[in-house]
Amino acid sequence: MASLDVRADIEALAQGLSDLCGNYSVRDDENGPFVLAFGLRDVHSLELRWVGDEYQVELWHGATVAVERLIELVQVKTREEAISRARAWLRNDVI
Repeated sequence: MASLDVRADIEALAQGLSDLCGNYSVRDDENGPFVLAFGLRDVHSLELRWVGDEYQVELWHGATVAVERLIELVQVKTREEAISRARAWLRNDVI
């Protein structure tokens, strides 16, 4: 994916998660743009990005930095799988 396409895709993914988020943003780091999203209760959070030829979703749990921990790093090939995994994780904060 071209870098402009990656940003547009990441921004669209962020919008697709917005109904399950208390807060979300698209940020940049050395690997490019990514979604940083926090569930409605700020306990479940994630980072979603495009790396190489796949999506990576880091699933985090914890309300503060002191107790937050990485639960799983999911690597999937399709956009649909990435959004599905991300939404399932954030949905935990709705219950």
